[in-house]
Amino acid sequence: MGDCFERSNSVRAPIAAMLLAFALLAFMPVASAVFYDVSIIRANDSNTSSLVYDDNSTSYKDSSIENPDMLLRICTAASSDLLHKYVALAYADGFDGKYIVLNHAPIQVQNVTPSGCALMPLEISSFKAWYPSIPYVFVANGPNMAGAERWKLSRSRGWFKGAYGVETVSVGHSVNVTVVNSTDDNGALIIPLVDYQVVGLVKPDFMTTDTVISVPNNTVTLNSGGSAYNIFINGIGPEIPPYVKILTPEPITYTTRTIPFTYIMLDDDDIYNCWYVLDGVRVMMPVCGIAYILNLQNGTHSITLYGNDTTGRVGSDTVAFRVGLPYVRPPIGNAAEPVNQTPPIIPPGPITPYFKIVPQDITITMDYPKEGISGFTLESNVPITDVQCFVRGDFANFTTVELETTTIEANGSITGKITVSMSPQQFLDYNMGRSGSLQCTGKTDPTLTSSTFANVYLILNKPAMESGNATIAAQPGDIVNVSSFIRNVGNGSSTFINISAVVVDYPDLLRVYQLPRILPNGMTDTNRFLLSVPTDMAAGDYLIRIDFFENGRPMGSGYVALRVLPANKKPPTQLVCNVPDLAWTLLILLLGAIVSIVVFMKVHDDEEEKYLEERGKELLGEEKPRKRS
Repeated sequence: MGDCFERSNSVRAPIAAMLLAFALLAFMPVASAVFYDVSIIRANDSNTSSLVYDDNSTSYKDSSIENPDMLLRICTAASSDLLHKYVALAYADGFDGKYIVLNHAPIQVQNVTPSGCALMPLEISSFKAWYPSIPYVFVANGPNMAGAERWKLSRSRGWFKGAYGVETVSVGHSVNVTVVNSTDDNGALIIPLVDYQVVGLVKPDFMTTDTVISVPNNTVTLNSGGSAYNIFINGIGPEIPPYVKILTPEPITYTTRTIPFTYIMLDDDDIYNCWYVLDGVRVMMPVCGIAYILNLQNGTHSITLYGNDTTGRVGSDTVAFRVGLPYVRPPIGNAAEPVNQTPPIIPPGPITPYFKIVPQDITITMDYPKEGISGFTLESNVPITDVQCFVRGDFANFTTVELETTTIEANGSITGKITVSMSPQQFLDYNMGRSGSLQCTGKTDPTLTSSTFANVYLILNKPAMESGNATIAAQPGDIVNVSSFIRNVGNGSSTFINISAVVVDYPDLLRVYQLPRILPNGMTDTNRFLLSVPTDMAAGDYLIRIDFFENGRPMGSGYVALRVLPANKKPPTQLVCNVPDLAWTLLILLLGAIVSIVVFMKVHDDEEEKYLEERGKELLGEEKPRKRS
């Protein structure tokens, strides 16, 4: 937790910019992005955990004893609303020169999970005495937090649980507030070690209209701006109904039967359950997230969404709209065939998923020229029917998804398979995005479709060619065999399957007569050419380029360096081969030399032994001596 500051020359400059940005945020309208599950969680188990007053700590800067490692969790309806944005947990500040800042600086979101959530580290220090004030999560495009959107933390989603006695007198837009007593999370009277507490007016949508820092038992005056308000002391307010706002459907006419069902549902406690009434029919929602699609017929509709908090208070919102599909004359002969519609892209599931894809990150590896296959599992703790899955991304047109069945029983699961298949030409030419998503949908009610997402990553292992060069000298009229090497240095287990070559320079001199048929990754093979030197070719040096192709796609080039000698001049002895051939030749020569030496030594030893034997006989007088030659 950051320090408490009073305005002075020593602290004003370092924090002035951030404080000004946060002060301006107090008058911003309701955020346009859709965030949900804005909460503080424990780092070890990700459970939502309300902070408590840390009575055993001795300062605001030490490590918290009662509040160990904590994370800020914020989830979004669209990853683009959060990815690379800057997030800060800050307090609605007063206007008398005293401030409380939680983060040293906003943190940039580097990763958003498939469920649409980001986890941000918090600086948790002691929570003693009166602070902090009304806590908000700020989301902005830049680190200066200009134009930030703000979302209030509820006490059940991470903030203090306590109680305050409040006396209020309203005169016009002025609201006079006196805090007469305060108790901590255990019900004990709080004796402050600092001389202030934060009093704020908060609208039903949990936006702050005015805040001020006060001392205990002191009366402060705030401006409501003519808006409805509730009084919050240090972030804690009265028991009020949830704020419920339907975002879609809107009060318009839709030309599709599948409409994303998105909404905001906030409460200072927590949402216990939710349901909607569509055209007079009540439907309980499995989870109060925003991952739903409405399935509707033509006509006028009315939907009311309800949210019930943990104290039993209910909030609601109603929208009337119309579905009017244009009449399309069916083609002749196909009038009875249904039209398949891909469900629209909708937000990912809630943080506690009842319908989810396992794993959340799916990797599909393709080794040229083979297709790529990866399996996954769909799990649900409620019955789901009409399950469908779609891959979304640049490679979606090359992808099929198969499911073992389209129904999931309660607390059951089904398996699925993603296959990515491309022709060799498409494989070699593909240079678009390799990150996508798998969206699966299924009905929990005839009018309600649930949705869940997972990341899909495509790995394309393509072959790559490394070709050798050859050097040769010849006279006009010579016909010579030439060879060079070719190697597959591609990724993974890619394989060359259709190699071809074209002689670019001097095509009349060189003819390709042998290339490898198949060349797996890491393997080397030999190319063979027939060189025909015309009888009238002028003496000189010639560089012949050879381009290699795989399924018609350029893969690299090699060269034959030709020196044409004057007529009737015998070319020097040459060794024309690629590097591997040369190595084998040298090895054979070396082995030949070794064998020659061994044979020579053997013959020499035999002669020496024969000589000694004859000399011995001579000395023994067995026969006349014989002169050694």
